[in-house]
Amino acid sequence: MSAVGLGSRQSVSAAKPFPLPHHAWYALGIFFLAAVLSYTDRLILNLLVDPIRQDLHITDTQVSLLQGAAFAVLYALISLPLGRYVDSHNRRNIIAAGVVIWSLATAVCGVVSGFGALFAARIFVGVGEATLAPAVMSLIPDYFPEHRRGTAYGCFLTGMAMGAGAAMLIGGALFEGFHSGHLATVPLIGHMAPWRAVLIALSLPGFLVTGLILTIREPARRDAAKKSAQTQATSHFATTLRYFKDNRRTFSYLFVAFALLNLVSYGCAAWLPSVFIRHFGLTQGQVGTELGVVSLTGTAIGAILGGLLSDRVVRRGGAVAVLRFTLWTSVATLPLLVSSILPSITLVLVVYFAFLVVGCMVGTASITAIQSAVPGDMRGFSVAIQAFVYTLVGLGLGPTSIALATQYVYRDPRAVGLSMVTVAVPVTVVGTFLVWLALPHYRLTHELLAAADGTSDE
Repeated sequence: MSAVGLGSRQSVSAAKPFPLPHHAWYALGIFFLAAVLSYTDRLILNLLVDPIRQDLHITDTQVSLLQGAAFAVLYALISLPLGRYVDSHNRRNIIAAGVVIWSLATAVCGVVSGFGALFAARIFVGVGEATLAPAVMSLIPDYFPEHRRGTAYGCFLTGMAMGAGAAMLIGGALFEGFHSGHLATVPLIGHMAPWRAVLIALSLPGFLVTGLILTIREPARRDAAKKSAQTQATSHFATTLRYFKDNRRTFSYLFVAFALLNLVSYGCAAWLPSVFIRHFGLTQGQVGTELGVVSLTGTAIGAILGGLLSDRVVRRGGAVAVLRFTLWTSVATLPLLVSSILPSITLVLVVYFAFLVVGCMVGTASITAIQSAVPGDMRGFSVAIQAFVYTLVGLGLGPTSIALATQYVYRDPRAVGLSMVTVAVPVTVVGTFLVWLALPHYRLTHELLAAADGTSDE
């Protein structure tokens, strides 16, 4: 690789100082709330499966389409054009529009009368939510200097992690309140079917968050090329493609590696509840309480800790050091993958908690590493590529691969824990090996990018 693929790019970071810290953290706090809301609205159907199936007279297969593969594919495909759009338009306004779209769509989910209409409404939930990650990941480097970005990414990802728990905790409380009649006095929705009332109630905070988003300011793109707007519009996409092509070894290794690690995370999250039910005889309610608390705390701690430690290694060893940190944290997850075959509930919960902490550290550090190797005006598209690959491979293949191992290799539903280990260990080994292969190419990409910029954000 002889060039980094930027042509005559020049950094303008010195001419455009970072926003004031208090405004940067204020904006990040709003992005955190949007992330919590996004994952709450995305995952709330997991709690409402039975009442939806009974009310709409649909099958488990149709419910699964509403929850998983269909949502994942559409979300992933839409992320690509949105990522490109993010790199050349006002990102604050894109996020605000996305929140409105997914909030309205969530409310529509609560009033539709059949599977087709509910499927269409879920598509628009995905359309709206696809705006959030590319836009926020593009904004963070323009709000925070390089040695603070890991913490910022970690805070945003913590919101996503907490959204999964919030869907269970808040959604469950609302459902119980509407089902018992304690919320019967709520105007318009108090006497609806509880699952419908929950969806409409959860859509309302989105409009408040939209108002908060509009109070923040769009920061200057710190290292956008010094070109006219017309020239940027006609050449930016070609420049972006050339950059990723010129650095294809770096990004192909990393995108595939982290997609495989996401496959393990999605697969374990999908099937560990079945381990408790089939092997230990717990009820769904007991699993929700115990595993829900472990998941909420483990992911939140891991995301924050991953961000803080990423910043620390950047300060000590430069931006390239964060990929080495990602490599070693990935190695550390390997012995923790045995949680699903341990002999007691307590041991499973403790080891899985450790896996969540370390695994979320890997996730935060990996995003920090990739964003550090991408020019500022290409970061939205970079996140879109990650969302496309990670969602298709992780959510699309993770749960299915474990199910196939249970059904066709072990031929015993009670062997689901062993199936998890069978899939997770070799996939993690391959993913970790690819991160190691990427190291020298990543170092060269980063050096050439820094040379093209002519300055550093540090």
